[in-house]
Amino acid sequence: MDTDEPLEWENALYEIRWHIVRNTQNPEEVNTLLAYLHSTNWEAFRARLLKKGQQSEEEYQQQLRACSQCEQPFPRQELTRIAGWNRTLYCATCAAAIRQAHSYICQYCHDIYVRLQPQPRDMEHCRKSICEYEHTRVVTQNVRARKIKEPANLTLKQWAKTLNHFHYKCAYCQKSYEACDHFVPLGMGIGSVAQNCVPSCYACNLKKGNWHPDAVSTIQNESMQAVRHYLESLEKNKR
Repeated sequence: MDTDEPLEWENALYEIRWHIVRNTQNPEEVNTLLAYLHSTNWEAFRARLLKKGQQSEEEYQQQLRACSQCEQPFPRQELTRIAGWNRTLYCATCAAAIRQAHSYICQYCHDIYVRLQPQPRDMEHCRKSICEYEHTRVVTQNVRARKIKEPANLTLKQWAKTLNHFHYKCAYCQKSYEACDHFVPLGMGIGSVAQNCVPSCYACNLKKGNWHPDAVSTIQNESMQAVRHYLESLEKNKR
């Protein structure tokens, strides 16, 4: 075989030769088969294959399949899957009914989404990676507080509201936030609640450490007072 033949041609020619050897008994039959191949009208053969493939696709789309909900037959092209639901096919009417009955509002990005199983109220979130990530962050902080028997009722809806208030920046220095900071550190009785959690960068989180806010001297007092004022306003609105 010529070494300058493309690799895909090498593979195709190998397959052709293999089939010739499998389907012939002697050199005369090989020569007869090659003569038939040589006389083939390849353009007509290609056109026939393309037409057959197109017809197969059209026939597939026109095949009748039952809607998974109403079990009525519909052409395949009129059935659809529902994102966030299962992988079965539904007609347009049933799909619209499912979307209406099982639609929720993401508590983080506020987009409407469909989910097979309902989620706890105020923790509902869609499957966007950022929404999943912030949901996990909230759950993690609640678990930390619960382990030391402190209040642990921060919700995704509350966390999203706090992030929005601080424009998705660190509450202390206004740089990009990277963590959830407990204004009064865990272990001092406040826990993971909306009135104690704010966004923070790692630097400010490290500066603040496990000190009570009244004892923190490594962060500007104006920033600490602004955060305190916001959290106190949440407490007043709660009442």
